[in-house]
Amino acid sequence: MAMTVLHRLFFARHARPAGRRGLRHRRRRSPLRSLRYMRARAVRLTGSPHAVAIGFAVGVMSAWTPFFGFHIAIALAAAFLLRGSLVAATLGTAFSNPLTIPLILPLTWQIGHRMLDRAPDSGATAAALVRQLEGLHVTELWHPLFEPLTLGALPPAIVSGLCCYLATFVGIRKYRAARAVRFAARRAAARPVDKGSRV
Repeated sequence: MAMTVLHRLFFARHARPAGRRGLRHRRRRSPLRSLRYMRARAVRLTGSPHAVAIGFAVGVMSAWTPFFGFHIAIALAAAFLLRGSLVAATLGTAFSNPLTIPLILPLTWQIGHRMLDRAPDSGATAAALVRQLEGLHVTELWHPLFEPLTLGALPPAIVSGLCCYLATFVGIRKYRAARAVRFAARRAAARPVDKGSRV
């Protein structure tokens, strides 16, 4: 059963609506859109811009790894060592979700095999791979499965981590500057006018 799910994640083509409906569907459910939403939430967190940005970045980076169920633990440990925001790190791990996993797994799978100089399994040999994995114990899955996925996660994780750090850091500075201007305008508007002031 688990191997069947794995096969579908790696090799199955998911049906998508066609035409304008399909375009709206992709825009609504795109991984980039979900990442922008999470970043918008991160810029509103308390803490220094660096702490929030580094926490969010390591959270997104951990989401690229194949260690599902441990993303939050990995992100929290990295954020703690780097003195980043633990809340932002937890938020960043949400990058790994049902919308992005069908993108993350095939991409890291292909990159990992190229880094290991192996020929990645195509759709024609996918069934053979699944049969091979079904006969293995979980401790024997490192070489055929987790090694290419882990190595393949490094390049996109580093790139996305750097981009998320810069975008979040700049976003926090802009958000807080705009908020300070709004607060100053509200205080000025709420200040009572001295009717007896001299001209």
